[in-house]
Amino acid sequence: MRIVGKHWRMHKCRNQEGVGSLFPYRPRRRLANPARLGADAEKDSRPPCFPPRPPARRRLRGAVVLIVLAALVVASAVLVSIARLAVADRTAWRAETWRMQASWLAESGLDRAAARLQADADYRGEIWTVAAGDFDGRQGGRITIAVDSVADRPRQRRVRVEADYPDDPHDRARQTREAVLLTNQGESEP
Repeated sequence: MRIVGKHWRMHKCRNQEGVGSLFPYRPRRRLANPARLGADAEKDSRPPCFPPRPPARRRLRGAVVLIVLAALVVASAVLVSIARLAVADRTAWRAETWRMQASWLAESGLDRAAARLQADADYRGEIWTVAAGDFDGRQGGRITIAVDSVADRPRQRRVRVEADYPDDPHDRARQTREAVLLTNQGESEP
């Protein structure tokens, strides 16, 4: 009786206890001559029972599972690297945005110091805190202005501005500007 393929047949064979049973098996080669095997071989010359060899379709399923697993590993590695690149890009973009905002705050600090020096020649600086509402509503900034006099030049002042954005002690961008500004000190009024 055929089960699968032209070589599969129901064949009576010996199991390990010597009792016959029906199992499908695929004949591989001829058995040895029963005359050489002795008296027991003449009684039962049927082939011993071997577990049936799995059909080729079953073996292919195992290979397909391995291929699918390998493809999933490669795809997840690619997705993880894309996610890391996206996070790194976002971090770089945020740092550049903060650096530009701190640069603008430093320029504003220089302008503020120049205006204050024009109004008051004895201006020595300040810490100017810009509220988050003045920006995009998320983070505020901090500008430190320091004014020193220049030796042998009574009308000149050295201004150093340090701008931090956002106003956070650890995670921030810092820009520094320095300039020498003239005051109205000592000028005669018209």
